[in-house]
Amino acid sequence: TDTLFVFARAKTGPRMPLAILRVQADTFPFEFVLDDSLSMSPAMSLSKFSDIEVIARISKSGKAIPESGDLQGGVFTRTGESNLNIVIDGVVP
Repeated sequence: TDTLFVFARAKTGPRMPLAILRVQADTFPFEFVLDDSLSMSPAMSLSKFSDIEVIARISKSGKAIPESGDLQGGVFTRTGESNLNIVIDGVVP
């Protein structure tokens, strides 16, 4: 019943997600694409940033806002890179 959020945010700049995908956690691992169609705001689209962080977070509550005990991991990359390997190896304090 856990929810997996995969999202991208700018490496430097606003901490708000640029693009986000929400799926059931039991589908992990899986292939995904984050692009402008998943942008949170047209003014802050993923394609406007070159250096990003892609984060995967498992939420027990299903809420997008991180909560203590959520599991997460991330990787820094450049927009357009493919074949990322994200390891969920941390716990939100």
